[in-house]
Amino acid sequence: MRVTSWCLILLLPTFLPASAAVYRCVGEQGEPSFSRQPCENAAVMSVVDRPPPSRSTEVHGLRPSERAWLERRRAEKRSAAGSRRQPSGAGVSKSQRHRQAYQCRRKRRDLEALNAELRRGYKAVRAPTLHRRQQAYRDYLATFCS
Repeated sequence: MRVTSWCLILLLPTFLPASAAVYRCVGEQGEPSFSRQPCENAAVMSVVDRPPPSRSTEVHGLRPSERAWLERRRAEKRSAAGSRRQPSGAGVSKSQRHRQAYQCRRKRRDLEALNAELRRGYKAVRAPTLHRRQQAYRDYLATFCS
């Protein structure tokens, strides 16, 4: 076991690539070929260094075009969420304002009951459901109630 591990440690540098270069060689018929090893005849060899990975693909795993698409989609969602809000003033009837006020009171009451249950204690299996409901109530109140 000890001998095997020492052999692996000693042979490990031979398996790792020495550089991140790609060699371009010209074949017998004039066709280009690419390799990690240098060509036989050094006169026709050129080295092409690989560019370092960009931060966008390294960190987020997205290409710039994908990131732009994602930003456009997020902007559309934000604008759609803003348009769902009911205007508080003109164009809203008294009954609609009354109904919205009732819904806001009900959501606040439900949120208070849920917070009381969270303070009192609960079984661990219910935690995701309770926290999801709590976030939904908070989102509703932030969106539709002032």
